[in-house]
Amino acid sequence: MLRNKMLNMMLVVLLILAVLLPAGFTTAIEDYNNNSYLLEEKAEIAEAKISSEVKESIETFSDDEPIEILILLKEQTDTARVAEKARQKIPLWASAQQQKMQSRAAVVNALQNTAERTQGNLISYLAREQGLGKVEEYKSFFIVNIIYARVTADIIKDISKRPEVDKILPDAKIELIEPVVELEEAEISDNASTLSMGSVEWNIDLVGAPEVWNKYGIDGTGVVIGIIDTGVHWEHEALKKKWRGYNPVDPNNADPIYSWFDAVEESILPVDDVGHGTHVTGIALGSDPENENPIGVAPGAQWI
Repeated sequence: MLRNKMLNMMLVVLLILAVLLPAGFTTAIEDYNNNSYLLEEKAEIAEAKISSEVKESIETFSDDEPIEILILLKEQTDTARVAEKARQKIPLWASAQQQKMQSRAAVVNALQNTAERTQGNLISYLAREQGLGKVEEYKSFFIVNIIYARVTADIIKDISKRPEVDKILPDAKIELIEPVVELEEAEISDNASTLSMGSVEWNIDLVGAPEVWNKYGIDGTGVVIGIIDTGVHWEHEALKKKWRGYNPVDPNNADPIYSWFDAVEESILPVDDVGHGTHVTGIALGSDPENENPIGVAPGAQWI
């Protein structure tokens, strides 16, 4: 009986407060509960999150000049664990391709869910500050749980205080090193290896690749190497037959699905308008069309 009276009294008090308090008060309480950033990190912890490169930019740039940063969140998806759990749920009758695709789908979904769940409050904050002119732009990513942003120095300091943030890193520009076209003739050592499949390039011999081929029978066969570079000139004679999308039965109709993705120009077939990616791919697995004279470390591998 007494307990019921107490509960009734509490309800009455709450109703009175709801009527008398300013309209924005309850909203503020909800905002506090929904936004973890209000629980700020200690000053020394927040300071340690900002990389030295970003600190240098803060000291160099004016207060209202935007700085490009990458905001790395603490929670990252354990993709290996997600993939393993997904494989355990796949029916035994599923084909190898079906198993692979279901496992990949589970990983992508997990990555997207993590980003959506953990980035919401931070993105809301960035959107509000963008309206005030302190955030020029921002973009969410999920493969790594990270947010790119162009913000002022005071915003960087505010972001560092948020408990869900792990690091604030520079959005560094990576300069492309052009492949060297004209080289002096390399001196080949007297003991350069020669296999039954033909002569070996001096650099491949230098790293001991022929010894691995001969002693262990490992030359990359069965392995698919993913090239993330300036692209690949897929019709290069040292690489064409190594592309996973190449169809030896119908060489003029390659299949780029799952074997090529152009995030920049959206070309259907592999292209390389710089040459760097083609150069790198050759070092990785190149050989002549008959695969008799290897110029790459793993001439038995395929590339995508």
